[in-house]
Amino acid sequence: SILVLSSRIAQDERSATIMADGHQWSWPSSVGAQRRYIERLRFTPEELTANRSNLHKVVRVCHTIANINVQRVTTCGSVGKGTASSHSADLDLIVYISDLTPETMEARFPSLLDSIQHAMDAQYPGTRDEEWYRKFGLRYRIADMEIDILIAAPNVHPRDFLELMGLNDENKRKYMSASVSSCARNIMKEQGRLFKDMVRITKIWRDSFFSWPKNCKPKSYLLEVIMLEACRQTEGVWCRRKNATYHFGRYRLATKILLRFFDLIGSVQTYHPSQQYNANNLPPLFICFEKYYDREDVPLDTPEPIFVSNRIVGKGRNRQIKPTKATAIVLDPANPTNNLWLTMSNGDSLVTRARDAAEAIKEV
Repeated sequence: SILVLSSRIAQDERSATIMADGHQWSWPSSVGAQRRYIERLRFTPEELTANRSNLHKVVRVCHTIANINVQRVTTCGSVGKGTASSHSADLDLIVYISDLTPETMEARFPSLLDSIQHAMDAQYPGTRDEEWYRKFGLRYRIADMEIDILIAAPNVHPRDFLELMGLNDENKRKYMSASVSSCARNIMKEQGRLFKDMVRITKIWRDSFFSWPKNCKPKSYLLEVIMLEACRQTEGVWCRRKNATYHFGRYRLATKILLRFFDLIGSVQTYHPSQQYNANNLPPLFICFEKYYDREDVPLDTPEPIFVSNRIVGKGRNRQIKPTKATAIVLDPANPTNNLWLTMSNGDSLVTRARDAAEAIKEV
């Protein structure tokens, strides 16, 4: 990407602008222009109605299936958290099965997916994405909206993942992950409007880069958690409500929050073989939200899976497990064994682009 520091003449508005892959991302300098920019990213009433309509369609189908006991169907992902941007036509849904437990997940998932698939295919024929990897869920396209349907157990707590550490049971961890999505959703959903608007801005910034190295494009959830930390570290942003949830206000602080977000990412250092991070020597970027578990309960001295992610490389006889060292720790608020930084095979591109964005904002 080419960094361009520019002044926009239109409306006499100065802005930080980054040119990337032939497209640009700009951040205006005045509070008024920032608010207008932010308002354009929010869902329209029509989009909210379409999301509710598609949710109700899946709910009705799931509750007609005779051989499974559906407790509830909820939204998750960006729509459920309230951080989705306008014109993002996708919806993630979780189907909670009343009698499903972590011990029975792996054995029961195929039959549960079959039951939901048969019911959905009968009601909405020709809408299922047959190329979708079906092990953990189903994907449909209904009324021009992409809908992912996942299955979860209702009584899984984030602390339950701590028992899996050291057991090398990655498969069970993956089956359980959707079950705590409501915890991840709730911690983001309870935040105020400013936080959600700032998350939308970071997604637009990320998506302004059409090309990312393979498996290096940051997931939305990673950006959300880092933005939550940026808000927490920006003075004057966080205050308490009577019901003990957090409220973010003061849009005049938006530039400070955005700059803090980019600086947090930019603090990450390139991996070096001599690097030895542990509980007494944490990396520059370490984020942990203690809503569902205590930091003291997370065994940071255990190399798996906080500091090292084992990735399968190659095909056939050439397949091998390649350890990937973590240069940062961004703990999933809903899963203390999940270092979100390792959802990227390499974070160098993200770090470089964040530093460029911070430089552009500081120069305007």
